[in-house]
Amino acid sequence: MDMIHRLLSMVHRPSMAQLSGLLWFLFMLVPLIVLQRLLHREIQAVFLILTLIVGTLFVAYVAVYHLQMRVLWDVFRNGQFGLFWLGIRALPQVQDFYLWFYLAFAVSSTMMPSESDRHAWLELVISIGVLFAIALLVGAGPWILVNIAPRLSDFLNSVAVIFGLSAFVHTLLILPTSLIHKLLARATGVDIA
Repeated sequence: MDMIHRLLSMVHRPSMAQLSGLLWFLFMLVPLIVLQRLLHREIQAVFLILTLIVGTLFVAYVAVYHLQMRVLWDVFRNGQFGLFWLGIRALPQVQDFYLWFYLAFAVSSTMMPSESDRHAWLELVISIGVLFAIALLVGAGPWILVNIAPRLSDFLNSVAVIFGLSAFVHTLLILPTSLIHKLLARATGVDIA
């Protein structure tokens, strides 16, 4: 009988040794939850940055090597608009045009950061402006014009071509998509403002 009472008392009065599993579980669970959230946030940030970079490179690859948009851009910049429109009309004849067109649209539609993500851009622009102003004040203006400005101009020109291609793709798709939206809204009576 004494042995049964001792066993029951051990069950009813848990000792620290009996609770050690629960304590270790809680001690490890809380940091895991915090670290998991931090790691997921960092992974999302890495992939967001990579998709701006990789998305831009992919759209550039499609534009230059599959859709020959660099040639069209040069023709447009030279003011040869008749030749430009002839090239635009010939684009659907490019091998796998519709696949490359869709991929360029899909990637370019998702490569720009959301509006909430762009709030940090103001700080970036101000910081760059302040650094540029300091460089001008210390007399680095001529050096910047000779060494950095041409490279920056080439880079921005390339990015402008990619953005132009993306805008062109979106322009072609906005009217039919808007028409489908209106037809579906009218047919179902459901619309999104």
